[in-house]
Amino acid sequence: MSARRHRTLALAFPLVLACAALPVRAEDARKEADTGEAPPPVRVEVSIPYPNAAMYLHRGIYASFTGGGANAQVRDTATGAPAWGSPVFQWQGEMGYFYTEWFSAGVGFRINAGAPSDSIQTVENRYFLVARLHRFWPRAAAFVGMRVGVDDVNFSLVPSDSLSLEERISESETGIGIAAGGGWKFSRYAGLTFGQRADLSLVRQTARGPSRSIVLLSQPGLALDMVRVFPDLGQNVKAFYLLTEWQLGQSLPEYGPTTRQFAWITGLSLAF
Repeated sequence: MSARRHRTLALAFPLVLACAALPVRAEDARKEADTGEAPPPVRVEVSIPYPNAAMYLHRGIYASFTGGGANAQVRDTATGAPAWGSPVFQWQGEMGYFYTEWFSAGVGFRINAGAPSDSIQTVENRYFLVARLHRFWPRAAAFVGMRVGVDDVNFSLVPSDSLSLEERISESETGIGIAAGGGWKFSRYAGLTFGQRADLSLVRQTARGPSRSIVLLSQPGLALDMVRVFPDLGQNVKAFYLLTEWQLGQSLPEYGPTTRQFAWITGLSLAF
């Protein structure tokens, strides 16, 4: 008889808990109906890393700076076979502000240049405004965006150059681009990023050969969340990522053959 009573109590206990919870849930429903307030939305805990050293925030400002190298495949003048050219340094950075949870805008730059000791070096300057629309989940975020800016002409720093710096600057042209991508925090300490970018440049490729070009790039990357690694950093910044990214794609010039593009960057991004 005692064993039967214990089994009865064991079966009835979950039902008692459920019945006890019903008035509480009913009370919450009545409060929501009276106030008209929906339950709070699910939000990203702090931030999500993005390609191009950007990031997702609900509100706030972020800034990034990265450096690395870039190279392009060109045709050998002797054999005509494709070959990789001389690598150059690449620096890029971005600063943006989240006006709402789904819209951000800011400014950015990208500079490709040879080493200061090179006797001949080509410098490419890109300065632009960037805007993005965002969609977010607790551990991931995605965006679509565009940029509009100025693409400076490529110039050689040699004494025999016939064009002055002022003439080069006056020949700057518009550059526009579209991009899509996102990031996923697969653990609390690290995240993966991926992006697709298409840039249209109206800049002259050489002093004697005007040519528009389209650059298509895929951008896989990895970011380390330093605030999670060192929690004390969270007292000063909302987010702090160390990141690396690869940029793989091709350039489609208006005149001339298609060339393959490769670049890598590493750096940091901060949010306040």
